Amino acid sequence: MTQHNLSAPEVAHRLPGPPCPWFGAPHMQAISRDFLGYTRQMHREWGDIVFVQMYWEKVCLLGSPELVRAVMVDNAASLIRQERAIEVFSRVQGPSVMMAEGEDWQRLHRLLMPAFSPRRVAGYARLMVDAATPLLDRLVPDMPGASGLINMDELTARVTMDVICRTLFSTDLGDTARQVTKASHALNEIAMQELMVPLTLPDSWPLPGKAAKRHAMRLFDEVIDKHIADRRQMPVDQAPQEDVLALLLAARDEEGGGRLSEAELRAQCKVIFLAGFDTSAKALQWWAWLMAAHSDKAALAHEEVSRVLGARTPQAEDLPQLPYLTATIKETLRLYPPAAGLLTRRAVKEIKVGPWTIPRRSMIIVAPWVLHNDARSFPQPESFRPERFMPDAPPLPRSAWMPFGLGPRVCIGQHFAMTEMTLVAAMLLQRYELSKEPGQPEPVAQLNLTLRPAQTLFLRMRRREPAHERQV
Repeated sequence: MTQHNLSAPEVAHRLPGPPCPWFGAPHMQAISRDFLGYTRQMHREWGDIVFVQMYWEKVCLLGSPELVRAVMVDNAASLIRQERAIEVFSRVQGPSVMMAEGEDWQRLHRLLMPAFSPRRVAGYARLMVDAATPLLDRLVPDMPGASGLINMDELTARVTMDVICRTLFSTDLGDTARQVTKASHALNEIAMQELMVPLTLPDSWPLPGKAAKRHAMRLFDEVIDKHIADRRQMPVDQAPQEDVLALLLAARDEEGGGRLSEAELRAQCKVIFLAGFDTSAKALQWWAWLMAAHSDKAALAHEEVSRVLGARTPQAEDLPQLPYLTATIKETLRLYPPAAGLLTRRAVKEIKVGPWTIPRRSMIIVAPWVLHNDARSFPQPESFRPERFMPDAPPLPRSAWMPFGLGPRVCIGQHFAMTEMTLVAAMLLQRYELSKEPGQPEPVAQLNLTLRPAQTLFLRMRRREPAHERQV
């Protein structure tokens, strides 16, 4: 496939793309049925920029790092979130930073940024480790060689949910954790369905599926509201001061002097909770599978963890000393980016990029799944090669790897997520050797807002011999 030269002189070019009979109805059906397969096929057949008519939408698919950067970064001021996505997610989240635009987004972003600075995230590391330790310790009997077949969906969801609850509220969900996990999965499935249709009927109507959505939303509201109410009732000298909720309650906009309103506070807690546990859970699930399927890579990662940590609990200060483990996680995010496809924007004005003009009102779609599987940026893209992300590896093209998005709207919690996943991965390798069962097929990736295995993934975990204690 040809690499585009974006500095080429502008000439009249026919917009590349397939025929779109019946107002593009077949394309709309195809992308709704298999988003990943459709975007990959369009890229393979038509190249790095593809224009498709889908009913009344002019859709532009971007498939090279250069084009993605030229549009999403250089022309960020000409883009807004796609309206349908805002409509769907706002019903669940409310006025969150993820849904806001313009000055509202800038203000919320300023208020939230201090809670996710590298220094603050380093402080959350202890809470993350405290949340994960009891769950990982009791997976199988505490004796060398003991093993068990573990449901990885349940394990990673519970670990990351406890982590986000500890860092957000300084507590866990206890007996309600399983219900909240099911509610989150239900909301993701419903949101994915709603995104693929032009409109949905009100949630209050007595229609199939609406009761499940109302129940899930009500459960999340109750969980968030209870934790906020409990915190407000605590004496100041007894309330936690270092978790995310404490920082949000104290946050003040330096430019405007304002604080979060009650509705905004609830919305930020919701989006941090929902986005913070499910994406990390799915990424850790894929990482565990890759470790089980590539014992040589797992051995290298374990050797590094053992050499740096021994039996000592990992801390934020240890992470720079674990480059290979970090590389296995980054390569996992390349192969299985949790947000694999649904990065959409609306062009509010005409955008010129290379020899093409993206018309005003076009819907722009960037699929990290396509970029991450491009052999021009990642030779042998189907192979699990953590070495791509080692410090001495050749530099990647800018914007070729974007599991957290890019541009001004890059995920505010990316440092949090990498810290969480690396700590949990190190703790898993300290305790267990992961393996797949004989004859176990490779899991099939399915996009359901986040990228997850289509079938429940089970892996065998065998307890390792105790490591020697090492000091910091």
